[in-house]
Amino acid sequence: MEPAYKSHHLKFCNLQFSPTCVIIECNEGVDIRTDQVSSIIGHIREHFGEMPYAYISNRKNTYSVDPREIRRIFQETSACVAAFVTYSPQCEQVTEFERQFYKLPSRVFQNLDDALGWAGTMLPDSTTEDPEQTVESRGV
Repeated sequence: MEPAYKSHHLKFCNLQFSPTCVIIECNEGVDIRTDQVSSIIGHIREHFGEMPYAYISNRKNTYSVDPREIRRIFQETSACVAAFVTYSPQCEQVTEFERQFYKLPSRVFQNLDDALGWAGTMLPDSTTEDPEQTVESRGV
C-alpha cells in the first residue's frame, strides 16, 4: 500500500491519509469521546467522500474509547475493512473483544506493515466497485 501523504494532527490523535487508507494513532492517556469521534468522521469524509477505504488503528499508546464510537466511524463513513495494530498482549486482548462490535472485515496485527499489506488486499478494485455504493448497502 502507498505511504501516507496527508496528515492531520488533532489534540487527541494523528490521522495519516493515503489514497486508500487512514492510519489513526491516538495520544497517550486520552479518553476519546463522541465529539472527538465526530471530528475524526469529518476528516475521513472530507478525504474519502464515499470512496471505500481501509481504517487502520495503530495502537502504540494507551487510551480509552467506547467501541460503539469506533463502530460509528464505520457506520458513518465508507470504511470497508479495519486493521488494528497492537503492541502488547493486553492491548490485543482488548482489541479482540472490541472487534465483536464491528460488522466489517477486521484483523489484529503486531506491526503496521502487515496491517497495511492485508488492508491493501482487502480493498475493492476501484475499477469494478460502484463508487456511489453507500455504507448501508454494504451492511456495515
